[in-house]
Amino acid sequence: MDPAPAQPPLPAPRTPTRRQLFYARNMPFRILHVLVQGACTATFLWLSGLLADGIVWDRDALWRLVWVFFLAVVLAMCVTMVLATFFLTPFYQRQANANGAPFAVGDTVQVLTGPHAGRVGKIYATWQGETLRVDLGEEPKARFRDIFAPAQLLRADGNAPSP
Repeated sequence: MDPAPAQPPLPAPRTPTRRQLFYARNMPFRILHVLVQGACTATFLWLSGLLADGIVWDRDALWRLVWVFFLAVVLAMCVTMVLATFFLTPFYQRQANANGAPFAVGDTVQVLTGPHAGRVGKIYATWQGETLRVDLGEEPKARFRDIFAPAQLLRADGNAPSP
């Protein structure tokens, strides 16, 4: 009986650029959310009259302040999701393409972010949406810690993107 053929070794990790890390760490979405959150909070504070000079900070004013922040957070989350869907998706897609996307099962990729940053593995499955599962061992697989968006991966095998 012949022994199983040896798998070729995985390539060494590459050093990602600042732009690749910027998108892999989801910074555009975070920045957008902070800006929208600030705008919503300022607008609600202004509309509620809590920014007026000479306001008496009694119990009623404090409850209004709590409600203002609660409404601002809820509105900011909704607005951010809508804006991100329409305005940030093309930027993330462009970055994924620059990283070597589209990826397919069997491609060798490097993880750019999270606890597995710098590790190289093969894609073994597609997942919900456009996310992919990368073979990083049994524990990440069992705990679903091996799921990444295309902008969080970098093609490591040097081959052209899959059709």
